[in-house]
Formats: sequence, C-alpha cells, structure tokens
Amino acid sequence: MVQEMFKVPAGAGYVPVVGEANAALRHLSFDCLRLSAGQFWSGESGDEEVALVTVGGKFSLKVEGRHAADWSSIGGRANVFAGNPAAACVPRRSAYKVGALSNCEIAVFKAKTDADAEPALVNPDEVGITNSGTANWRRDVRLIFPPGSGKTTRLIIGETLNPPGNWSGVPPHKHDALTGEEFPLEEVYYFRTLPSDGFGVQLFFGGKEAEAAHFIYDNTAAVFRSGYHTTGALPGVQVSYLWALAGSERTYKITTDPRFRWLANAEPVLRESQKYYR
Repeated sequence: MVQEMFKVPAGAGYVPVVGEANAALRHLSFDCLRLSAGQFWSGESGDEEVALVTVGGKFSLKVEGRHAADWSSIGGRANVFAGNPAAACVPRRSAYKVGALSNCEIAVFKAKTDADAEPALVNPDEVGITNSGTANWRRDVRLIFPPGSGKTTRLIIGETLNPPGNWSGVPPHKHDALTGEEFPLEEVYYFRTLPSDGFGVQLFFGGKEAEAAHFIYDNTAAVFRSGYHTTGALPGVQVSYLWALAGSERTYKITTDPRFRWLANAEPVLRESQKYYR
C-alpha cells in the first residue's frame, strides 16, 4: 500500500474525509463540519470519542449522555493562522448538538474507545504553545489534547505551524511498532497553507509501505500508518496542520530516525550561537 494524501472535499455540512473505508485506519478518522451562522448539526458518538477542533469560527455545543455539558461559546479565531484553536471532546455513548455562532469550520477527529469520560473543553488560552527545533527546522506547536492531558481516552491532538522555508517533524520520527521505546499509533494531518495557492512537501519513508513524496496543498490531509514522516514548507509559504493520533491505548512513544538523532544534541548549541548573530 502507498502512503496517501487526500483532498478534503469542498461543500457545507458534515463532510467525511478519511477513515477505515478509504484509508485503512483501524483506530482513527477525520471529517470536517462546515456550518453557516445560525445552523445546527446533531450527532451521536457511539463507541468513539469525538473531538471538535475549531479551524475557524465560533460554535456552541450541548452534550447529553452519562455525562452532560452545555457550552455556549467555543472558539473564535478567523483561521488557523490567526490564533490558538479551541476544542471540545464528546465521550462515547453521547448525543451532541453543534450550533454555529458564526460561519465556522470544525475538524472532527474520532477514535474508538472502551473507556468512559466526562465531556472536556479546551479554550484558546489553555492551549500549550511550544517552540520546537531551531534554525530551518524551528516550528510552533500548539498542544490541544497532549498525551498527559487526561481529557481524552484515546485521542492526542495538536497543531503545528511551519514558518516559510522551514521543516517540522525533525528529527523524522515514527510510531508503528510495539517495543519498549515505541507504541503503534495512527496519525492524520489536516493541512492549510498561506497563501492558499502555495504548497509544501510531505515525505514518507522507512516503513512497511512504499516511500513517497507528496505535494501539500491547502485543504489536503495526510494519513500515516507506518514509517518516518517529515514536513517542509516552501520559501514564502506558511504551512499549518492539525494533527491527531490514536491507537489501542493513549500511549505516546516514538522512535526517531537514527541517522538524524544528532540534531537534538545540536539544537542547544545552535540556539546559543544564534544569540550572537542576530
């Protein structure tokens, strides 16, 4: 099987993107929900937990089930380049209703789970921000539901912004094996670019599937089932991607490509030297 990129379909309402049927994912799926101001959409989580992440706009959310919640306003950023996301997680066996307070796009990540939880909310000011890497692999990482948050039972979710010309996922890493140092997790990226007609590149290699290099365009998604992966933005183009991981447990253990492990040791030296050459 070849590693894949998917065009996220246009259109309003609930838009399926990737999952078990078209991407051979066993634990994780990704869809989009696009609503105009004043519209509503209702769903049921079944045997999955459902994370709703603001791409742009503001919405309300009502959750009914073993645990209930009613949030009148979630989100507010205009787009992924204009501020931190907000997110909510709906536990399994729950009914939920989304109301658009403005025109909005919501990324919907689902993961199968056998665990019960309470509904969870993450406001923009609660998102952890990390400046990762240095030199031309420096990027900003927004941690929405990180591994240790305790607000989800399976999903791990964040957002990465590549400055123009920079790389992320460096050193390249993978999470497809069950070892003492690694745990198998499926992953999906949802890409946006600025400008919208710009592009980047996504590399897949060193896994059970064929090596590949793909163009990243605005409104595309990447699926990672095995192997190392790293992402590049062309000069003049900023690349953002929402990412979600899920497996049989919420255990985050990754292995970096041994050819590039030295980069982690080089980062402190480069950061120190950059203080004197600005």
